[in-house]
Amino acid sequence: KAEVSIVNTAISRAVLTTSLEGKIPGEPVEALLTLPAEGIMKVILFTEMKGLRGKTLYHEWYRDGVRQARVKIPVNVDPQHSYSSKYINHQMLGKWQVKVLDVKSESYVVADFEVISH
Repeated sequence: KAEVSIVNTAISRAVLTTSLEGKIPGEPVEALLTLPAEGIMKVILFTEMKGLRGKTLYHEWYRDGVRQARVKIPVNVDPQHSYSSKYINHQMLGKWQVKVLDVKSESYVVADFEVISH
């Protein structure tokens, strides 16, 4: 499975997956993902958090060390489920990392995976 490290206890659950049904994440992805024949896939980072109401977190998506996306996650309820996702195509193969950070860049979750072509 992809390595998903929860580094702050306010995060009770973090799952890297390719599907989400309501508030239920699908199976965790493998560390090495093969792009499907149709040439695009969606990867989702699902998080469940407690005791962070009023804070703002960010999901930052990196490919080969370069930030590709930054998604703002305002925490309005306690507990809260949140997710962000990234569509990945043939031009975006490589080593990926998703970080959950607060406004001071303190780390909450770090997830690593790699996407290769079929």
